[in-house]
Amino acid sequence: MFPGGGASLERHRSAACSRSFASHATRRRRSQAIAKRERPAENGERHPKKSDGVLREGDVLKVTAAKYAWIDEHCASGSSPEAHASGHAPEHHASWPVAVLCDVLQVSRSGFYDWRQRKNSPPTPGEVKRRERLAAVEEAFHASREIYGYRKIHAALRRKGVACSPNTVHADCQHAGIKSVTRRKYRVKTTDSNHQHAIANNVLNRDFTASKPNEKWLTDITYVDTLEGWLYVVVILDMFSRKIVGYAMADHLRASLVVSALKSALMLGRKIVGEIFLHSDRGVQFASSEFREALRLAGIGQSMSRAGDCWDNAPCESWFGKLKSEWIYQQDVFATRKEAELAIVEYIEMIYNGERLHQSLDYQTPNEFEANYFDEQLELTNTLK
Repeated sequence: MFPGGGASLERHRSAACSRSFASHATRRRRSQAIAKRERPAENGERHPKKSDGVLREGDVLKVTAAKYAWIDEHCASGSSPEAHASGHAPEHHASWPVAVLCDVLQVSRSGFYDWRQRKNSPPTPGEVKRRERLAAVEEAFHASREIYGYRKIHAALRRKGVACSPNTVHADCQHAGIKSVTRRKYRVKTTDSNHQHAIANNVLNRDFTASKPNEKWLTDITYVDTLEGWLYVVVILDMFSRKIVGYAMADHLRASLVVSALKSALMLGRKIVGEIFLHSDRGVQFASSEFREALRLAGIGQSMSRAGDCWDNAPCESWFGKLKSEWIYQQDVFATRKEAELAIVEYIEMIYNGERLHQSLDYQTPNEFEANYFDEQLELTNTLK
């Protein structure tokens, strides 16, 4: 060993321990600093001027009016004239000068006095017009059983001669808290495609456009819950006018249910002229020999969706969504199947076919759209004569 080697080794060991301790202390201080570090304030959070807890972005006018009302109630010049006149002035509140209250709430004195003058003045013609339009918007909304959104409400107002724009109606709906009803529900499986029956070709292939009535029909099955059990519903949708031209309801899913829906369409005066196809999924009811024979006798071709592809029958699926979100789910659970059946008939015949405006039909009802088509055809026929 070299002379003095032991002492040298000790010095090196001490220096290494010192460096290790210093490094550990540095890491500890850094971790503490990171732990104490605060995230940047967002949207004026923790800012004494911007985070007073009153001003909300996007609702400035309402918040400012609320501030003015509070100042009017607490200012030194006394409460509002209406409060004094009624004897309900808040005597338990301290009174402060208007200038102080406006400064604290960050509003202008001139704006406060202007608000007070307008509040006590009769409404202007513009305000009267806005109130009348808002009342008409609410009336159209409730007349639709709270089904319509702002676009259909605008169309309904235009049909009544009310001059307004869609954006104006949209703003009125937001002001009044109007929103179309919508809801989701548990779904029961009604399609059984695991069978040995023949499967028809997908003739429509998602081409749902039709140039005349009784050219392309869509059908499907859904269910409605009652205290007696499920009520199964079959409808037939004409893609020309989006009209429900046939329907049937029962407590079973046998083939006779879909045959009854087809018979109802034929008995309601739907005349089959030229080529027509009825599209459905691959359910055993639609593939049954009983249903295929009924189609053959009526002169109707059959088309079926691809396996497991609901988009091939999307319009009919969408119609069931409207039935449930707009009508079924807005009511209490039906006590009996008969009660549910009457409610569905009311929706189909009175509301959907007769009253509900369709954007795809230029905001006409299915009945109106078909009637206008036949009127045009009759006029064209008379012209050719």
